[in-house]
Amino acid sequence: MPRGDSEFERLVFSYIDGIAEQGFRGTAISVFTRDETILEFTYGYKNTAEETPIDSETVFEWGSITKLFTWISVLQLYEQGRLDIHADLFTYLPREDFPNIIYPTTLYHLMHHSAGFIGYWGSIDVAMRNVIFLESPIPPLEDALRSISALEVLIQQAQPGEHFFYSNAYGPSLAAYVVQRVSGLPFYQYVHNNIFEPLGMRYTALKSDLSDNMLLLEQRERIVSYGHDGLPIATRRNFALYPSAHATGTISDMVIFAQALFLDENGESALFINPETHLKIFPSLNIIQNAETDEVAEGIIFHYGFMIFGDRNLYSNRFAFRDSSERIIGHTGGTVGFRSILWIDIDRGIGMVMSENTNFGLSAAESFYADIAEVILRLK
Repeated sequence: MPRGDSEFERLVFSYIDGIAEQGFRGTAISVFTRDETILEFTYGYKNTAEETPIDSETVFEWGSITKLFTWISVLQLYEQGRLDIHADLFTYLPREDFPNIIYPTTLYHLMHHSAGFIGYWGSIDVAMRNVIFLESPIPPLEDALRSISALEVLIQQAQPGEHFFYSNAYGPSLAAYVVQRVSGLPFYQYVHNNIFEPLGMRYTALKSDLSDNMLLLEQRERIVSYGHDGLPIATRRNFALYPSAHATGTISDMVIFAQALFLDENGESALFINPETHLKIFPSLNIIQNAETDEVAEGIIFHYGFMIFGDRNLYSNRFAFRDSSERIIGHTGGTVGFRSILWIDIDRGIGMVMSENTNFGLSAAESFYADIAEVILRLK
């Protein structure tokens, strides 16, 4: 594709050149303000065998960016007075279904990944993986959570509030189940009714089998994901704990959602009735600069479920945006063969979303996020 003359394109291509021989296949990037998209960039193929280029209609799996829908849903019900984020979870959940919750635990703990569930894919029992990843249709969320709890492989190993440890699937899905019980709607339906439809996100599905938005089925079949060797990843399995990691959608819909994370020109929110609720997701500079972090988490800071980017964020040096005086929030995400990032600079009113269909692409390149952020923050 033409390389263009902008500083942004030159920088992106310099990184692409560095990873091209490692099997990098394609990406879509958008840079935006609160009101408009100011830059769109696509590169590569959604299917290298057919040489079909990535375009604005290409859908990607968003990975853990999906978690943001859970936390926004929780705060929506909180502002309506329908739940208390500081109440014991068993105010909303049947105690007998969750014997693995042994300490008083709240939604606030789940939102800040401090509920004490210490377990990650490399350290939990294989049996749990077989419950989460399925060849068969996705079970109801409550059935998946009960099955995992019954395995006795994921228990609280620390008192809630004592330590940060990222709960990749269980914690966010547990919070989504609270939303489901309080709202009386399946979680995916709640999100469609209260986030996707009001924002006009027509081309996003929450469930990995796309059963909640069949409009995406044809487009999802057209994109192939690739491993670090550049070879197609053939296996595609359903994900039982879908609220934590399996939204699928276009880059344009991701922009719509990211723009809604800003307050509008009148200080109003597209996501909440009360702008004060929206402001909860905006950390103060004091929180960013002085937050305590657990060394096992490598300096990652979360605030109401949102990842804070800055020089305190030392996760493999890939998400260090160098300047802790900036309030930059969002989330990263990944599934098998897909990687995404969403971030907004709260005070400068600019942000970026990116998705790629390669396991180890730009998102894995050392310093890419920091370098690209410096260029983007000069665009506005």
